[in-house]
Amino acid sequence: MTNSESVVRKGSQLPRIESFPLYATTAADDAIDLAAVAGLFLDPWQEYVLRGSLGEKRNGKWSAFRCGLVVPRQNGKNALLEARELAGLFLFGEKRIIHTAHETKTARESMQSLMNRMKTCPDLMEQVLGFEGDLDKEFSGMKVGNDPSITLKSGAKISYAARSKGSGRGFTGDLIVMDEAYALKLDELAAMLPTMAAKSMDGNPQIWFTSSAGMPESDLLEAMRQEGIKKSSDRLAYFEWSAEDDAAVTDVDSWYQANPGLGIRISEQFVKDELEAMVADGGTDEQFKRERLGIWAKLGGESVFSAGVWSALADPLDLDESDNPIPGTGSQPTEQIVFGVEIAGNRESASIALLSFRADDLIHAEIVENRVGTSWLGTRLAELQKLYNPIATVAIAGGHVDSLVPSWKRDGARVKLIKFADYVKACGVIYDWITQGKLRHLDDDLLNAPIDGVRQKFTRDNASWYWSRASSDVDITPLVALTVAAGSLEKKSGQSRSDGKRRGRIL
Repeated sequence: MTNSESVVRKGSQLPRIESFPLYATTAADDAIDLAAVAGLFLDPWQEYVLRGSLGEKRNGKWSAFRCGLVVPRQNGKNALLEARELAGLFLFGEKRIIHTAHETKTARESMQSLMNRMKTCPDLMEQVLGFEGDLDKEFSGMKVGNDPSITLKSGAKISYAARSKGSGRGFTGDLIVMDEAYALKLDELAAMLPTMAAKSMDGNPQIWFTSSAGMPESDLLEAMRQEGIKKSSDRLAYFEWSAEDDAAVTDVDSWYQANPGLGIRISEQFVKDELEAMVADGGTDEQFKRERLGIWAKLGGESVFSAGVWSALADPLDLDESDNPIPGTGSQPTEQIVFGVEIAGNRESASIALLSFRADDLIHAEIVENRVGTSWLGTRLAELQKLYNPIATVAIAGGHVDSLVPSWKRDGARVKLIKFADYVKACGVIYDWITQGKLRHLDDDLLNAPIDGVRQKFTRDNASWYWSRASSDVDITPLVALTVAAGSLEKKSGQSRSDGKRRGRIL
């Protein structure tokens, strides 16, 4: 008679993407055995990650300093971390373990889970500081207040904290866990890494990064992922369970490829229900792709704007038989004009953009000038201001602009400088105008190319973003110039606009 449990399909126990250093031995078997003593029986995939991450060189040091695990939620990531931390506390002689998460709630839940597991195992509890056999009595080795931590009689301690740019300073860590690494920021990592420096000579430090699939702002995790894909680091162990980027959300095989816990702790029916719930009421399947298929949110490989959004807003000039523009055709500005100025980072070129309300209350956008160098800017700005008396001419303060302002004044140009924070806000304004169909353009390649190739960079608090020169595929100077103008024009949005007189072409 066939055992029905033996034919239950299970998720892939091997990652789709992996890379780990060669090792002489591995400490994983000891960690796996200890976890079992604590009542934690690991899946084959969890054991596989431990073997690659806890590989040891001939001198007994870890082969991998950094360990990355990316796997969809609810597959058993936290149980694997518990096994690693138990081994660190009780087997590996790691005196200081720091477990961090993006949110306080997540860190506290991880702490409570490990405490509860230890409390079921008398052999482990007898090693906890202050414990005398009665779980109903308070003891100093398990704290849930201002210093959430577990401390052993040996002095080994694991502390839990939400990350910040100041957390971890002053500590010396043997093991650091960065859970929810999709939200990890550079200043948070910079605060933690120095805690391991004192262990780098005589100790055996290791840092773990665990996460579900990356978000658009997951720059640090994405960089590690690329190292794992390219196998370019001999000190990184990286394991990722995910479906192919073009996988269909209804492809059941992709469900099993991306979720090692499917058929073990996640049912196929639940995934079907999950998909239905996520795309109900006209929603999209992007959340399901990330949360269940492990498909990363687009990070620099795709345009910020969906296909067809920008081209649908084109209102180009009509051409005669000789390909000359026909006056009065195409998108037209009114007298309410704002000029935006931006200089390329290498100072090799500059752009002047124009934004204006149209007679139909839509917004007209065009690039007036885009030339090599910057020496021409002052005289051209002065000329445009004299001819068209704009609402404002705007540039971002700092960088090349500050050094050129005196010469612009001598040329007779009046330029308002805005703070970078105002520019960040303007990025959101022009993004909304484009995605909501409120803007029209002349189908000029000077704007088409930046729109297609631009990428976003999120601010440190992840609350907003701006156009990123470094990660964009093209020179985005024309788009930045247009964006700079958006803030000033937006201030006029509450005023009557349709009575503005039409302008001819800006020449």
